[in-house]
Amino acid sequence: MMTVLNRKVAEQKKACINNATQNGIVHFGVGGFHRSHQAYAIQLLIEQFPELTGQWSICGVGIMPNDKILIDFIRKQDHLYALKMSDHLGNEQVKIISSVNEVLFGPENPQAVIEKIASATSKIVSFTITEGGYNINETTGEFNLLHPSIQADLNKNNAPVTVFGYVARAIALRKERNLPPFTLLSCDNVQENGEVLEKAVMSFLKAYDSELVSYAKEKISFPNSMVDRITPVTTPADRDQFEITHGYRDEALVVSEQFFQWVIERKVPGDFPPLEKVGVEVVDDVRPYEKMKLRILNGGHSLTGLIGKALGYEYIHDAVLDEDIAGIFLQYDLQEVIPSLEPIKGTDFRKYYELIRERFSNQMINDSTNRIIGHSTAKIPKFVLPVIEYQLEQKKSCRFAALIIAAWWWYLDQHYSNNSIDTIDDDYKHVWKEKFDRASGDTFTAFIQNEEVFGKLSSNVVFADTLQPLVRLIQQEGMRAACSFTLKNSAG
Repeated sequence: MMTVLNRKVAEQKKACINNATQNGIVHFGVGGFHRSHQAYAIQLLIEQFPELTGQWSICGVGIMPNDKILIDFIRKQDHLYALKMSDHLGNEQVKIISSVNEVLFGPENPQAVIEKIASATSKIVSFTITEGGYNINETTGEFNLLHPSIQADLNKNNAPVTVFGYVARAIALRKERNLPPFTLLSCDNVQENGEVLEKAVMSFLKAYDSELVSYAKEKISFPNSMVDRITPVTTPADRDQFEITHGYRDEALVVSEQFFQWVIERKVPGDFPPLEKVGVEVVDDVRPYEKMKLRILNGGHSLTGLIGKALGYEYIHDAVLDEDIAGIFLQYDLQEVIPSLEPIKGTDFRKYYELIRERFSNQMINDSTNRIIGHSTAKIPKFVLPVIEYQLEQKKSCRFAALIIAAWWWYLDQHYSNNSIDTIDDDYKHVWKEKFDRASGDTFTAFIQNEEVFGKLSSNVVFADTLQPLVRLIQQEGMRAACSFTLKNSAG
């Protein structure tokens, strides 16, 4: 059994990619999403324009303990890995990725990471560190300076632990060396991610060395970006099947859907790769794209997951094919979501919805309704409640969105009734349990009047009146009856 990519693949690398180590991009977080998304886009760029290889190749950085295993595999494979992409029809395409031509493990050699960022050839430092990695307090919206790892990084005599510790030390060196402007680019699925990154970095710098703040304001840009490509965790079965099919073992294999989207704000005073040549959208304002994705894709996921779970579906790709769910998803977008969106030049929202529905039906993704329902208390206020608020402001029906909320209540109520609410994947579950405990059997009223979650909607009579018949139907006749009622009583 082969443990590295075979000779044929290595020859492909030599044919199209040189082994330059003057990486223009330093990236924190070399997990599956980065390697299916940003590294993929850079791969396309340097394949089409080989002269850009040395300028825009990627040095990947891992700083978490569990990054070490993956980094070792990537090194053993001569920084090569395969990306297997599948569409909703089951068609597969494999691309060998060599744009990540160097990887560093921070705890192994912190100074090497700092020097790489502080090199004159490094023009972008990018991040996929998850929403929690930005260390922003959800309640206050402020950077948490009291986090123990942040406190440790504020001591200049310590080796850095967080991305902020590494970046701050590198910024100090860039200032000392009078290097040209560069970009810090968030590639996380976080709304207005550039602004979130800027707040985090500037807050850390102010506490670390206030003299760096004015330098950073002048020399660093923080563009917003929107990223989209569903990338499931690669399983041992994926690697085994890949080896059987293709004849070599890839321990760094990534699997993803075929769809790819990356939208970046045009806010880059320093050098930046011409990614628009490979399909990346460079725009003046990313926010309309974010709103489209949040309300159609993410809201659609919540709709499909919650209603699908109530109808007995385990997987999203099965639920989205259900006739009632498909009809509700379509009418929700046509009647309630799309009217709430700002027009985007060249974008047809109906076609975008159809594309999302196709993506949900992709069996390769194998996404469970339980996973999509997870953390609904954090998701629903961002994905669905703004649609309801818009519809009520326009004095229009919000019946389809209300069905999502009713399905969410039903999910919580069923777990509460079965004494299993502690098992759901939601940071707010203990609060829901406490509220339901005090509800004297009326969990729906306790649910909908929760101002912390629903804001002004918690006291909106029209919203409550829209929800009540759906809740009664679900209780008395089941979710299927509520779906039929919603479709029959909403003008198309």
